[in-house]
Amino acid sequence: TLFRSATGAAFDRAYMDAQVTQHGAVLALLDSGIVSMGGSPDAATPDAGPPKTLLTLLEQTRGVVKEHLQMANQVVAGLP
Repeated sequence: TLFRSATGAAFDRAYMDAQVTQHGAVLALLDSGIVSMGGSPDAATPDAGPPKTLLTLLEQTRGVVKEHLQMANQVVAGLP
């Protein structure tokens, strides 16, 4: 795989590109699950704390994944 052969900046780029892709895929799955349960992916993220329903858990997790995706995109933007 690319990860085994890449080094330095090429490894950093390949790794972060993979992070962006995977976080985007997870976000899409969460959105699909939220919509299928009658929720809205654009709704405010519920307050932290123990989730009372599966929908709340999906919404809380979506907020974390979205934040990680934004951070990954920022890292990619700063790579050479």
